[in-house]
Amino acid sequence: MSTIQTIEQIEKALIELIEKEVPNLKDKLGSNPLEIDLTQLLDSLELMSIVMKIEETFHVHIPDDQLENFKTLHQSAKTILALQGQPVSASSKTHS
Repeated sequence: MSTIQTIEQIEKALIELIEKEVPNLKDKLGSNPLEIDLTQLLDSLELMSIVMKIEETFHVHIPDDQLENFKTLHQSAKTILALQGQPVSASSKTHS
């Protein structure tokens, strides 16, 4: 995957990644998938699989103490930006 620079691009890529990894999840994500609590939808194995895919896709290492920041897709996108050393844009703050 090419370098992703905006939070919106990361959020879109995360939705695609999760829908691919967990096929039956698409219907559960609903109209606002960025704020869905993934820990309520996925079991621990699915979550760890997704975290590994995120590390691979976005070329980041997610320390154990950062795992709590992957509860929602929006939180995940903000954390990925931070791990990549990129500033979180003002537009990303509208989701929180």
